[in-house]
Amino acid sequence: MFKVGDKVWAKTNRYSITSYHRPCEVISVNYLHLGRIVVRIAKTGGGYEVDACEFEHIPKGAIFEKGELVTHKEIMFKFIKYDCMGTAILKHKEGYLINAKIKDIRKVGGFFV
Repeated sequence: MFKVGDKVWAKTNRYSITSYHRPCEVISVNYLHLGRIVVRIAKTGGGYEVDACEFEHIPKGAIFEKGELVTHKEIMFKFIKYDCMGTAILKHKEGYLINAKIKDIRKVGGFFV
C-alpha cells in the first residue's frame, strides 16, 4: 500500500502529533508487523510508528504552503504552519495569530506578506 518516500496524512485525529491532514513522509514500512508504517512529519527529524490504515496518500495540491492565502470562517488569513491535534497556525492581515482546525480551512490561492 505505502512505500518509503510516499507523502501521506492521517484520515483521523487518532494521533496527536501526526494528526488529521498534517503532511508526513513514509520513512519505513514494517513488513514484520503488517499494517504498520513509520512516518516523519514534513521537514522535521523524528519518526513515528503508526497504523497504515489511519493514513492515505495526499492528493496533489492539497498541502497548505507557508504564506498561502486561506479562509477560516469566511475570514482571510495567511497560512503559517501545521500544528498538532489537527490544527494549523494562521495569521490575520492585522498581525494576530489564531489556531484553527485544519478541516475548517479552505484554500483561496495567492500570497500576501
